[in-house]
Amino acid sequence: MLLSLQGLERESQGERLDLLLEALGSGAIEVGALDWAREEKLLSHPDAQVAARATELLGEAGRDREKAVQAYLPVLERDGSAEEGKAVFQKHCKTCHLPERGPRIGPALSGVSSDTRAKLLQSILDPGQVIESAYTSYRVETRDGWLLDGLIVNETSNSLTLRRPEAEDLTLLKAAIADVRASSVSLMPDGFEDGIDPQQMADLIAYLQGANLQ
Repeated sequence: MLLSLQGLERESQGERLDLLLEALGSGAIEVGALDWAREEKLLSHPDAQVAARATELLGEAGRDREKAVQAYLPVLERDGSAEEGKAVFQKHCKTCHLPERGPRIGPALSGVSSDTRAKLLQSILDPGQVIESAYTSYRVETRDGWLLDGLIVNETSNSLTLRRPEAEDLTLLKAAIADVRASSVSLMPDGFEDGIDPQQMADLIAYLQGANLQ
């Protein structure tokens, strides 16, 4: 049976989730095929047995970010191209931080040009170390089994509105919500280094330190 990763959008519904965990255990689906958000949902699943099995298969929640930072320290000695870094930013960062349309889900970057290269590297590879209060991510569990992550951008006496990466804002009735909890994990995914090589990282840092970030 083919198992779509999209099934994780309803991962708390037993049979499909069992199939996913079985596929991960057998190697039918590689662990690397799961993005950060899906890993986090499995590892912090409210069902203790699911979370335990996910931890066994995926490792402890969160990668060791400090090791990633240490591994990338040689990047700080490289010369970077701000022009090339702009292309990296446009591909990997602009959707959240400088969207061409719609609301932003990541902090403004207007002040980062004064940050040191080391601080920028730390922020890119370990985004959960410092999270601005306005950008605290929340995990929402609905009564019909959905798990959703996002920023709470509006709340009334009977509803709340979530803002999610690359998705429309979603308003949920509180009567349909089983649980809401703040997450210590940034919406900016860990493992950013998996998508760019060291030279691209140096280029991105050079761009972020430029005077005309836009």
